[in-house]
Amino acid sequence: MVDFAMCDNKTCRKRYDCYRYTATPGYWQSMTIFGPDTDKIPCSHFKEIPNETIRSRRNSQRDS
Repeated sequence: MVDFAMCDNKTCRKRYDCYRYTATPGYWQSMTIFGPDTDKIPCSHFKEIPNETIRSRRNSQRDS
């Protein structure tokens, strides 16, 4: 379980590159929808994905 609020914004254009969206949630995981990510307003809550294992999981999510 990650120790931060995860994001459930299914319209964000950076969701598959963001750890808040792609991390595996725990049973009591807090979820929210962070603000928009647009050309004019970048998301200030974006978290870089920390390793290749999670990046490969992200790619499998795109295919489904």
